[in-house]
Amino acid sequence: MPRTVPVSDNRDWWETPVLNSLQRLTREKAAYIVIAVVALTLRLWALGARAVSFDECQHLYFSWQPYSVGSIFKFDPVTGPITHGPFLFLANTLMYTLFGVSDFTSRLASAFFGTALALLPYLLRKYLGRGGALAAAVMLTVSPFLLFYSRDNLHEIYGAVWTMLMAIAFLHYVDERKPKYLYLFGAAVGFYLCTKAVAYIMGFIVVTFVVVVLVWERLSESVARQVRRVGLGASAVALALLVWLTNRPQPAGTVRSALLPVLVVITCLFAAAVLAGWAHRGAGKERPVGRALASIRWPQFWAMVGIGLGVVVLLYTTFFTNPRGLTGPISQLSYWFGQHGEARGGQPWYYFLLVLMPMYEFLPLVGGVAAIVYYVAFQRRPHPERDAVPFVPFVVFWAVSAVAIHSWTGEKMPQHTVYLVLPFILLTGRLLQDWLGDVNWAGRRKGDAVAFFLLVPAAGYSLTRLVSIRPFGGFTQAQLNATMLWLVTLGVAVGLAWALARLGERLGTAMAWRVCAASLFAVLLVLTVRYSWMASFMNYDNAKELIVYAHGTQDAKVTLNEILDISRRTVGDNRIKVAFDSRTGFPFGNWYLRDFPNAISFSGENPSREALDSPIVIVHGWNDGKVRPLLANYDRFPRLVMWWPVEDYKGLTPARLWAMLKGPAKRAEIWNILWARDYPYALNEWPYREEMILYIRKDVTAQLWKYGTLTAGVAPQPTAVAEDPYAAKKVLVPAVLTFGRQGQGPGEFQDPRGVAVDAAGNIYVVDTGNHRVQVFDANGRYLRGWGQYGSGPGEFNEPWGIAVDKEGNVYVADTWNYRVQKFDQDGKFVTMWGESGDSAGDALALPGAFYGPRAVALAGDGTVLVMDTGNERIQRFTAEGQYVAGYGGFGAGAGQFWEPVGLAVDGGGNVYVADTWNRRVQVFDSRMRYVREWGVKAWAGESVLNKPYLAVDGRGHVYASDPEGHRVLEWTVEGEFVASYGEYGMDESRFSLPVGLAVDGSGRLIVADSGNHRIMVFAPFGP
Repeated sequence: MPRTVPVSDNRDWWETPVLNSLQRLTREKAAYIVIAVVALTLRLWALGARAVSFDECQHLYFSWQPYSVGSIFKFDPVTGPITHGPFLFLANTLMYTLFGVSDFTSRLASAFFGTALALLPYLLRKYLGRGGALAAAVMLTVSPFLLFYSRDNLHEIYGAVWTMLMAIAFLHYVDERKPKYLYLFGAAVGFYLCTKAVAYIMGFIVVTFVVVVLVWERLSESVARQVRRVGLGASAVALALLVWLTNRPQPAGTVRSALLPVLVVITCLFAAAVLAGWAHRGAGKERPVGRALASIRWPQFWAMVGIGLGVVVLLYTTFFTNPRGLTGPISQLSYWFGQHGEARGGQPWYYFLLVLMPMYEFLPLVGGVAAIVYYVAFQRRPHPERDAVPFVPFVVFWAVSAVAIHSWTGEKMPQHTVYLVLPFILLTGRLLQDWLGDVNWAGRRKGDAVAFFLLVPAAGYSLTRLVSIRPFGGFTQAQLNATMLWLVTLGVAVGLAWALARLGERLGTAMAWRVCAASLFAVLLVLTVRYSWMASFMNYDNAKELIVYAHGTQDAKVTLNEILDISRRTVGDNRIKVAFDSRTGFPFGNWYLRDFPNAISFSGENPSREALDSPIVIVHGWNDGKVRPLLANYDRFPRLVMWWPVEDYKGLTPARLWAMLKGPAKRAEIWNILWARDYPYALNEWPYREEMILYIRKDVTAQLWKYGTLTAGVAPQPTAVAEDPYAAKKVLVPAVLTFGRQGQGPGEFQDPRGVAVDAAGNIYVVDTGNHRVQVFDANGRYLRGWGQYGSGPGEFNEPWGIAVDKEGNVYVADTWNYRVQKFDQDGKFVTMWGESGDSAGDALALPGAFYGPRAVALAGDGTVLVMDTGNERIQRFTAEGQYVAGYGGFGAGAGQFWEPVGLAVDGGGNVYVADTWNRRVQVFDSRMRYVREWGVKAWAGESVLNKPYLAVDGRGHVYASDPEGHRVLEWTVEGEFVASYGEYGMDESRFSLPVGLAVDGSGRLIVADSGNHRIMVFAPFGP
């Protein structure tokens, strides 16, 4: 029979109708295309608008600096661990090569990887279910942390992709046992090691889970049932015991204090293994993991290892041009352990679980916890396809282990939340599939389900309003309005409850609960989108969001544009000379001034006129006092360079939390912060910030503003540099004794703050940066010392204040442990009191709680006065730590304070207070009744180091340190100015950041010269 040959219509590919190709476009694929478009749009939109953060700046510089000279990033074994692995820098270089150098292109690689991350659940749809995978993809797209860090030049979004690929490869190999998944796993591990040391954590989790699941697979069902029950009970008891122990004082240096954190992690891992076993029901007979491991052939294993090592060698050696880079993976791990001990950021253990995730990632947190409870607590029939591998046990173990390990690590930064979010999103997606995806929504109940879905949020809102409104409070117009509103709301709530009950009857209990879950998911998703939008597109450049630790500010970009405009209008291009100090190297020297060939750096610690000979000078606020005398012919423009979020959550205890929640005003403040990121102070008064000052030579400003504005908007107005009212009485008196130098050994200091003197003339110093107390005799000879970093008895966290009573007992203001510690004269711990608490400026609220206590002094009656700086008050205690009274409170009136620091008591029991930001000294009698005050024309800076201290000598003269003025000021007790001593310098008559003061029995003035890391002793001043 002759063969029939199809007749061609002579149309080539270009003439083929598009709709023929779209016939293969399923709804699922269309949904992923929409997700891809939305994810990419969110990640590219205004990508370069945000100012660079502190961590970003390092990455940008180390990527751009070699690129600018035609080279490429090479991992340095000495400095490299600080920047982590080479992948990010090589990705940046590729973006620069393809698209040029800018803030936008510096974040392009992150945006592309963030988009890819949102699509990876497609590869897990067999185990998540198609609906669950789509839900996970949506959550990955709009997750506040994943969206923000897809628009940021940090390592986290790359690490998230490698994490997901490791999980995908592991699960698929267990399921299908194809070698390609082993090779994918090896490649993912290799790239992960080239990104950041957190790869070791994920690797540990995967390996540990394999061991755990092999044990569960080998247990019989009856034995497994008993092990699960016993293990769950043991985990609960062990965790409860450890929680109790962690709230008990742990003596410093003991085995218990060292082992307790490790025991917590081990217990949490054991609990994770038990939970995985509960979620593993029904899979033990198949033993998929054990059979998958047994199926691996040695050639396949070594190929997997070879691929991973090949990636590591290739990237760490920069394509075989840098053999020294091979030490990278080990040096990264060593650096990470060092950072673990340093505990940068000082975040509490609950930072991720109780602060960041509830504030931003509440949807996956609620969904993930619900999934763990559901899969552990309820018997369920295994799904023939989704449970072909132990997907749920793996993700449960991953989620619990990740929370435990990251909560244990010393260095906790906001971006690390990315690694916790991933497993919780996957658990939420799987739970949605099992609860909602398998339900047949068609039929006559569809309309009832939609109505129930819409009414649930309305009912929830009505209940919230009922709780928040206080009815029947009285008969004023406002109180009657509140009562009427409550009654109307009650009627609406009752009506909604009736409607939901009727609809629930028609739907059935099981269906009603499922619709309720779908409605809750929708509400949380909408709220997630809201907070994600706020973090990435509204508050992206200010410190209202906790999503970044060290924010850059828009002032840096504004300043850059002004400098560029000045340069173009004065020299015609970008060749104007700009001088910047080392502290403003972030962000100017490292990034923003990269295209200015005549930008030069100078030492802000020791500036010279020659170094400052530039039309434009940028100086950090900490160094402003040193350069201002050298820049008299410059206009001065203060700016912000960096700020940090408010961290009131530190030191949180059940008692403090209850005290915060029981007050209506405090509840309203907390709600405003959580809902709208509305803090009780304006951005221009933000307490945690660093300033920079732009100096422009006056002949340049006159030339520019004579013809118009500097920028498209209104030209900035320079601040007048007022004459120093104390300059006329400035004297330079050399110290009779100076001792100490920078270091950690006996007699060496790191930023000493407070000083005190005992009856024998011995000098006590809080060596703040070394977290200890050191004692010297009157001639500066070292006698003894005690303390180390920590929170146990006898340990310190940046102590600032110190005092010694007549018996030789020593009282230390342990500032960032929010407490006072008492020691005997030999340094033996006696007692301690205090906890973290924010009184919101109320002198009497939260008695005994502290917010950054800075000074301590002994009153004439033997009681202890503690300067509770952050709470704007003084608290009085007995010598044993029993609370007596509180004084002050926030304000500018008589007896009120604003950032009080220095505290001194004279021979008559009168109390002197350095009321810093009110720029005055206040005097009180021995019963803390207001007596008088006088103004201080100094203390203008609001940096964390500009904290003045006081001392009173036997003649009745009052001394005050002026840290950023690099001097000591003297008045009579009536407030008559006497003299100004010192200026910036390092010789025997000059200071660098003088802070603590004390006067000994012979009238000598003792000064903690913090910036020079030494103690200076001066003979009695005056006649």
